Amino acid sequence: MSGDAIAPPEPKEIDETLSMELVHNIARWLAVETERRELKDSDRRVVEELIDEHYPFDCDVIAIDSHTWAIHGSIPVGGDVILAEFDKKEDAAVALELLSASENRTNSEEHAR
Repeated sequence: MSGDAIAPPEPKEIDETLSMELVHNIARWLAVETERRELKDSDRRVVEELIDEHYPFDCDVIAIDSHTWAIHGSIPVGGDVILAEFDKKEDAAVALELLSASENRTNSEEHAR
């Protein structure tokens, strides 16, 4: 062995990576569960991006117009903003459920530390 060995990742880094993978897997699983509405790939990607960014969101779906529904929340620079738009109210509701499940899981993990 040479002196140039790469150090293994710290346990905290492994926990955070595994934690985010778990959250993404749960989001994918919930999005395709047979009794639930299936999100389009593009909508699922939006939800995954929101999970990654940890934006605070309000727990309601708002109508933008007759064919657009949104999840809104607050960001540091913009204040109250639309975080994501969906073609159907049901899709926005499923996305909101996924975000809530992810937030609850993340909060539980942080509390356990």
